[in-house]
Amino acid sequence: MKQVNIGLAGCGFYGKGLLRFFGRMPEYNVTAIAEPYKNFYEEGVKNFLENASVHQSNAQIKKPAYYASAQEMIDRAGIEAVLLATPNYQHTAQCVQAMEKGLAVYVEKPVACTVGECRQIAALQKRTNAKLMVGMQQRYSEKSIQTKKIIDEGIIGKPVLLWYREFRMPFLPGADRWRLSNKNSGGSIVEKNVHQLDIFNWYTGANPAAVMAMGGSDVIYGDIGLLDNAVMIVEYDSGAKGTIGMSLFSAGSDSNTDFYIAGERGVLRHEGDRIIITPNTGENKTITYETKQQFADIGHGGTEYGALRAFYDYVTEGKPPLTGINEGLLSVAMAIAAQISIAEKRLVKISEILPGSI
Repeated sequence: MKQVNIGLAGCGFYGKGLLRFFGRMPEYNVTAIAEPYKNFYEEGVKNFLENASVHQSNAQIKKPAYYASAQEMIDRAGIEAVLLATPNYQHTAQCVQAMEKGLAVYVEKPVACTVGECRQIAALQKRTNAKLMVGMQQRYSEKSIQTKKIIDEGIIGKPVLLWYREFRMPFLPGADRWRLSNKNSGGSIVEKNVHQLDIFNWYTGANPAAVMAMGGSDVIYGDIGLLDNAVMIVEYDSGAKGTIGMSLFSAGSDSNTDFYIAGERGVLRHEGDRIIITPNTGENKTITYETKQQFADIGHGGTEYGALRAFYDYVTEGKPPLTGINEGLLSVAMAIAAQISIAEKRLVKISEILPGSI
C-alpha cells in the first residue's frame, strides 16, 4: 500500500481530533504539523502517537516535524499533500500557496469566508489542475451514504421536505477567539451550517434557488453581534424545501439533533445509527436500516474516517471526492445568502450571490 506523505496545518481542538484518525490510518504518513502554539502541537502529537501505537503496531511511527506556520511547512516539509484545519480566514492564502506548490489539498469547511475568495481558489484549481477536496464530512458517514442510496433507489420517492435541527453548546472560541468574529469565521451560518446545506443539496440532487432566514444574537452573542440562533429555509428548483433550525445556547442538547426527509412515498428519519422509513400508506409499519460507522469512538461520530479515505483515493487514484470546490463554494454562497436574509429581512436568490457560472 502506498503511503501518502501529508502535513497537518492547525492543531487546535479539531486538528487534535484529526490526528487520532491519522494515527489509525497507515495509508497516511504524517510527516509534519504546523501550529503556532507549541503546546497544541505537543498535545496533538500525543493523540497521534497513542492511536498509532495501538493500530499501527508493526509500523515505524515517527514524531511529525514541527513548523510554526502553514506557509513554512508547505514550502519546506517535502510533503505531497496538506490538510488545512486552520481558522477560516486563513484558508484562501494557504490553499493558493499549496496548490501553486503542487500539493494535493484537503481544506476544512468552509472553503473560505467569502464567495470572492472561494472563486479565487476555484479559478486557481482550474488553472493548475490541482487536487482540492473540501472537508464536509457528513457526506462520508455510513449513515449518509445509505440515506443517499435509499433516495436514489426511489424508496421514499422524490424528496419534498427536509428538516434538520441542532440545538448545541456555544462555539469553542478558537485561538485568538477567531470563531467569535464575523470577519474571521465568515459568520455563524458559514461556520456551522455549510454541512447541513451541503447535505441537503446532495440528497435533493437539485439546485438551490432561494434562501429565507430569520435569526438573531439574542442570548449569548449580543455583545459581539454574532448570530446565536437561526431558522433557514432553502427552496430548490425541484420544488423541494429544506429547513434548518440552529441554536448555539442549548448546551446539553447536542445529542438531540433531528433529521427528517419527507418524500412522495415515505418519511425517512435518522435515529442514532439507524435509518427509519415510514411509508405514506397510513399503516403502522416501518422499515429500519442499521448502519455502523468505523472509528465512531474518536470524534464527530467517525465521519472523518470516510472523508480521509476519500482524500486518499483522490490523491493515489485520482478518484474525485464527493465534496470538491464547487460543492464547497455553493454551500458558502447559501450560508451567506441566509445571513443576508437575516440582516435585510428578505428572501435572497442564489443568483444574487452566484451570478454566472463558477
